[in-house]
Amino acid sequence: MCERLTMNPQNNRWIIYGMFVVSLSISSAFGAGSLFCKQYAQRAVGQFYIAKFHKMPNINPPAWQGNYEAHKKWCELPFISEEMAKNEIEEREQYINQNNSKKNTSCNIKKIIFPDGKVKIKFPNGKVIDHTIKKRTNIILYSSVPVANMPQKPSNPKADFWLNSHAKILLNIIRMQVDNEEAFHNYMKFEGDELSVFKKIDSRSETINYLVSP
Repeated sequence: MCERLTMNPQNNRWIIYGMFVVSLSISSAFGAGSLFCKQYAQRAVGQFYIAKFHKMPNINPPAWQGNYEAHKKWCELPFISEEMAKNEIEEREQYINQNNSKKNTSCNIKKIIFPDGKVKIKFPNGKVIDHTIKKRTNIILYSSVPVANMPQKPSNPKADFWLNSHAKILLNIIRMQVDNEEAFHNYMKFEGDELSVFKKIDSRSETINYLVSP
């Protein structure tokens, strides 16, 4: 699906742009909102750098680039709906997932996550590094002393969309870093299904830090 975005010189964006030039009567009321486009651009830049870090092929502009303003301006075009922008996000996401098996393993470093949250990194020379992921819960502690509790799930659907998208990016990085799918599923079991989006971001960020630290 993403080949349409990355390999075809007549990129989808420019086809749509040509349609706009022909038909200037399209109303701006159908365009995506400013806040949404800021979140879209942040997500698009993040996806680009994930793909670039893992040296995935065919990461070409305009759909793949690290220019925040370019992504934002495209999203804010009056004929670009939020649904169209979300479709681009999903297509890039699918492309990243499809290339998981093509990640660079030349160093032969084994990265394993166990069901109890332990992370083990094995090097070709026999060196082993162990980490333990801190278990997160959604229990809120109450005390007379202020506690730095995570905020509750945002009521704004656009903010919720951005946070969940960010959490999903972090999960994809974990999947690309570990040695096999079993290790990834071990992490998912350890994380559980009940965490708030903030707790997920916190746990996944810590896990990625362990996995990339060597």
